[in-house]
Amino acid sequence: MIEKNTKQNRAGKYLPQIARVNGINYKAFIPSPLPPTPAINFDLEMISILSKADL
Repeated sequence: MIEKNTKQNRAGKYLPQIARVNGINYKAFIPSPLPPTPAINFDLEMISILSKADL
């Protein structure tokens, strides 16, 4: 089942992991598949912000 992306997990999510060798618990970041859903909206404001970031 594919989860629908929300603001909390649009980029991905952290899943608990356990190391097999020493049993240490940690979290691994698992990115969401591309392209994102909903798609990124490149309106005039977004294009302007991206253009300013190039300077």
